[in-house]
Amino acid sequence: MLNKSQKKLTDGRLLVRNVGFNFLSKIFPLLAGVISIPLLISNIGTEKFGVLAILWLLIGYFGILDFGFSKSIVYELGKDLRAGIGDISETTGTITTVLILSGSFFGTLIILVSPYLVKDVFQLGTSMQNEVLYSFIILGIGTPVTMITSALRGILETFQEFKKISVIDTLGGGFNYLGLAAISFFSTNMIVLIIALIIIKLLIGATFYFYCKKLVSGSIFTFKMNTEKLKSAFDFGKWIAVSNVINPIMGQIDRYIIGAVLTMSAITFYTAPFDMIQKINLIPISITAVLFPAFTLAGNSVKKSSLIFSNSILATIILVFPLAGILIFFAEEILFIWLGQEFVDESTLVLQILIVGAFVNCIAKIPFTFIQGLGQPNVTAKLHLGEFVGYVPILWFLINTYGILGAAFARAIRVFVDWFALTFIANKKIHGKSFILETLALTGALIAIYFASTFSIGLVMKVISTVMLMGVYFSLVWNQYLDQDTKALFLNKLSKILKR
Repeated sequence: MLNKSQKKLTDGRLLVRNVGFNFLSKIFPLLAGVISIPLLISNIGTEKFGVLAILWLLIGYFGILDFGFSKSIVYELGKDLRAGIGDISETTGTITTVLILSGSFFGTLIILVSPYLVKDVFQLGTSMQNEVLYSFIILGIGTPVTMITSALRGILETFQEFKKISVIDTLGGGFNYLGLAAISFFSTNMIVLIIALIIIKLLIGATFYFYCKKLVSGSIFTFKMNTEKLKSAFDFGKWIAVSNVINPIMGQIDRYIIGAVLTMSAITFYTAPFDMIQKINLIPISITAVLFPAFTLAGNSVKKSSLIFSNSILATIILVFPLAGILIFFAEEILFIWLGQEFVDESTLVLQILIVGAFVNCIAKIPFTFIQGLGQPNVTAKLHLGEFVGYVPILWFLINTYGILGAAFARAIRVFVDWFALTFIANKKIHGKSFILETLALTGALIAIYFASTFSIGLVMKVISTVMLMGVYFSLVWNQYLDQDTKALFLNKLSKILKR
């Protein structure tokens, strides 16, 4: 039986609204990056931008260095709320203390190795070395801020405060790019730029803290560690950390093997379409960020978990399939407009194979999040370790045999196995519908769309046939898969939009 907090924080309409907020929060930073990066490169030069890109990458990878504790706080707070515990300061105090200590450790490590990186690893001119060295030192000092910000975000996610998170992410993400681009017109000094970046992170953290104080009874930073909470958080977080390490390696190793076996040009022809299809992941990422705390809260209610699970998979399928189908059907035209005829010749089929894989991978993120939300990240981590062991030799063989097409096929095989295994595991723990047959049928439909794209038909006919097929698809979805409540909610929202 769900308590009052669980019912409120796992309400279907709240989750749908928060998915929308989460998705929208990623659009503005994405556009800001498209606008700002060329300006930054033009103003500070390619060499300094390369250093800035590494600093951005380091900040992004701090999530790997937190031993999974930023995710643990969501899980542990979910357990507190399920148990009806009002004062959650012991949980927040324990985990934030660990993150402050780990952030200080890794920050100190960055400061200590930065002279070696600047002088011996990076190929930098003498005039730039001091500037870059101090930039790394400032980044090291700011590392604990980034770690704590992740924990504060986790508190807000637990309470489904995604509207607040979205506003902060939109502004913070936008300023990350636009702010630095604006500053670069007045100063190209790396030290100034990295200080601005840390100040933005500090402001984001302070805003998160302000909102968290309204939700948490007691102090967030108690600097007292509850050993029982610490052990539970570590047991959960260590497997999250394993996944955080393995997943990026599996996501990037194909490009390293292509570079080792083939040529640097081959990497370019593979990476360009690969980076394009990553944008599809914005949809499931927006959904799963909301689902993790929801699954954690609803963990003791099979009925509620099943409903959230099934609806999330259905929503992912409905939203991702049309996008995937359009990208496959118009792959040649998209590559020609974006990158030119050479990429059409070399990368079209690669892009189409990767999109089929991306469709299945988007759906796989739901059972992945569900299993972790139930408190079993060891299952997903062990699965991905097993996948990695099998994936590398298959990847190596297919690249040697078929080039970058082989890399695309290997990735598609891996994500299909991943989806099937995760769905099988989730089905043993839940009674919801997994839409396995629908996923297989739509994967077949994407393959059929690929064959249709090989026929010589004009662009106008392609557009007309796409509109007609999308009409049939959404009519089928409306009549066969949406319940009356969902239809009523959609029509109500549409009516309000049209009246404006």
